[in-house]
Amino acid sequence: MTTKSSRTSCSDLSVSMPVSHECLEDKNGVYPISREQLQTKHKWKYSEWYPCCTVACGLNGLFPVYDRWRSPAIAVPEEITPCEEIEFFDQLQNDNEETRNTMKLDDLSDDDILCIFEKIHPIEMLRSVSLVCKRWNRLSRAATLWHEVRLVICNKPAYLFAIQALLQRICRFVEKVCIYVVNCDPVSGIDFINLFPRQMDAVTVLDIGFFHYLTVLLARFLTRCFPNVRKLNMEGLKRAEDGALSMVFAEGFPYLQELILFGCKPLTREDFDALCCSHSLTVLSVDGNSALESYSGLRLGQSSMVSTLTRLYLDGEEMYDEAFSAVTRCKNLELFSVSCCESATDLSLKYIKSLPKLKHLHLLRGTNFTEKGLINFFKRKNDTVSSSAFPTCLKYLSLDGCSGVNDIVIDFLTKSCPTLVSLCLAWCWSVTDIGLINVVQRLSKLEFLDIRGMDCTNGLALLNVPKLYLKNLRYLGAQQCLR
Repeated sequence: MTTKSSRTSCSDLSVSMPVSHECLEDKNGVYPISREQLQTKHKWKYSEWYPCCTVACGLNGLFPVYDRWRSPAIAVPEEITPCEEIEFFDQLQNDNEETRNTMKLDDLSDDDILCIFEKIHPIEMLRSVSLVCKRWNRLSRAATLWHEVRLVICNKPAYLFAIQALLQRICRFVEKVCIYVVNCDPVSGIDFINLFPRQMDAVTVLDIGFFHYLTVLLARFLTRCFPNVRKLNMEGLKRAEDGALSMVFAEGFPYLQELILFGCKPLTREDFDALCCSHSLTVLSVDGNSALESYSGLRLGQSSMVSTLTRLYLDGEEMYDEAFSAVTRCKNLELFSVSCCESATDLSLKYIKSLPKLKHLHLLRGTNFTEKGLINFFKRKNDTVSSSAFPTCLKYLSLDGCSGVNDIVIDFLTKSCPTLVSLCLAWCWSVTDIGLINVVQRLSKLEFLDIRGMDCTNGLALLNVPKLYLKNLRYLGAQQCLR
């Protein structure tokens, strides 16, 4: 019906699909993935930012764009065959009277069709719906449909012009923006700034993950253009001009609540200090920033967000017990994740146990946690099971690579945490069939179980799953279980 034009937008849209925290996008087969994501893996979409240890969580991380990327074309109106000129199949011409009297899509009003379009994935809107006819092409460009947008920017004049025209038209309606600049042919800072309207007040979510170079000029522009951002993702930032990050944290985004800085290489202690002085965040991730060491935990204990943080992700490299002690001043923490916590000891477990609202706990490679320390960690104060007391309150637990976990620890864990929904025991080499049987028979609410690398079990404990046990199980990771 039409040929595709090179005079097209290289921007894409996204629709929101809330992904529960226990069902993250798969990365190298190490975490559960929802069936919906498996079916639409090529269709990126916004979701809640629940990072897994050492894993990115934004659009540019979960759905990477390759530098040799080529944009999908969207037809312009003059290239579309008018409906009256389309030749239909003979079968349609021979329809009976009843079929001819049936209402068709073309009989619907514009408002009705727009309601239908809101349910269609934006990629399909660009690649398919806009090609059907001039009317659908016109409606697919309605500004009210564009609440969430992902911009893939490359240094081609036609693309830059198309993005600029698009943003000028939809700027009042866009609420979520993701930006990716193609590195093989980057645009200049001035050309980048000129793409955007002066202000996009409706935007509350900004994802600039894996940005290649943040200058002070760009940092000042972003804070001015998006003044009402509440969720900011800057994970994977490659380079930054001196003072750019400090300026963002100290002067920009006054309404900021959630900040992802996973793997942000230029982040310094001075930048982190500016952040801790300026914002009362509810969600913070500085995982993948090993240069902060213990300073991240120590500084957070004296920060302006000590009473507001509910989800915290830290890099555990060279993070010692005193840093864990400082973190426990954040009494409203519901999720606490620490990667590579080889420097922590049993004393850190004692500190973590004092967090009264903790429901999600991820401790990756806690090689200094002993059997005795883990037993005390999971031992209840008394025999009365209280759903609000630690550790009974835990719903999501990961002890990936914690070598002190064995059958005795599992016995205490399964008795004290009967309502666990997700459990990761990957690479816990001391757990045998005895421990796995306790997991299977006692944790009836489990939906996600990861036992990768457990080489002391032969799997007999799983024979009656899900007939008798773990009837709610949705994911089982058992790769590299050698027996």
